[in-house]
Order: sequence, then C-alpha cells, then structure tokens
Amino acid sequence: DFRADKAKAPRQRRSPAAFVTRKLVAGAGTIAMTSIIAGSATALFAIWHFQRVSPLSLFANLAVMPIVTIVMFLAVLSALAMPFGLDGPFLYMMGKGLTAMIAISGWISERSPVDAVGLISLQSVLLVTVALV
Repeated sequence: DFRADKAKAPRQRRSPAAFVTRKLVAGAGTIAMTSIIAGSATALFAIWHFQRVSPLSLFANLAVMPIVTIVMFLAVLSALAMPFGLDGPFLYMMGKGLTAMIAISGWISERSPVDAVGLISLQSVLLVTVALV
C-alpha cells in the first residue's frame, strides 16, 4: 500500500554516451574500491615479507585490469581448445597480454617514490593480524 500511494515520475531517457560513461565510471569505481580493500588487507603482510610498500598499486591495478580481463578470457579459451590441439594462438595472445601487463607495471614502478620501509617485528604483525580478524 505504501508503494502504491507513491507517485513515480517516469525515468528520464539518457543518451547512449551518458549510459556508457556512467557504466565506465561505475566499473572503474568498483575496481578501485576492490583494489583499495584488498591492498589494505594485505599491505601489512607485504610490508613484513618484502620490507616494501606499493604507494602506486591502485593506479597499477586500474591500468592493467582491462588486460587481465582479456588474458583470463584467453586462458579459458585455451583450456577449452587444448583437447583439440588448438590452444597455440590463445596462449600466444596470453603471452602478449602478460608482456603488456609487465611493461605497464614496470613503467608505474619506475615512477613510484621510495618504497622501502625496513623490518617490522613479528609481534607487530601478529597483533595487527589479530586486530584485523
């Protein structure tokens, strides 16, 4: 009854360009939030293990995500084509995609500020892990 009493205005028709732009911005925002959450959850362990922090990891993830999507699609196609011996072209294109990902990551890494942080005690890592849990 509550919903029936509400008068709804008809939805405005958006242009195709506005629709595509909105979807791209929403997708980039989703990828950014996923990267921030995953990076926050694993940063302490990466710092503890490698004694380094990745200040530009969000930008690197956003830059390579479209390529990762294509590479993973090619991986599925190569697995499906493997019983027939037709996996060669898919694996070749996967290699090109991985080369592009490494090149983009290297380019961003070269522009990254100093990222060494030094040793972190095991007790600190355990306390923060307990706090995260």
